[in-house]
Amino acid sequence: MLLIEGGRVLRPDFECATADVLVDGDAIADIVAPGTVKDANVRRIDAAGKLVIPGLVNGHNHAQTNLAKGLF
Repeated sequence: MLLIEGGRVLRPDFECATADVLVDGDAIADIVAPGTVKDANVRRIDAAGKLVIPGLVNGHNHAQTNLAKGLF
């Protein structure tokens, strides 16, 4: 298990809030309030001062492609 702690998490409604993201294997298990996960065996990454965008894969390429649809 991996815990990405204290980052500002971008939600699907485009709101940002400080939260912790719990990852199990290659999937997001949960997004919880900061400090909620107390398990000492969880590997932790400090994301304070960072933006965390769960589920965004190669967004720079796909956003550009969608914006250019039908122009050429």
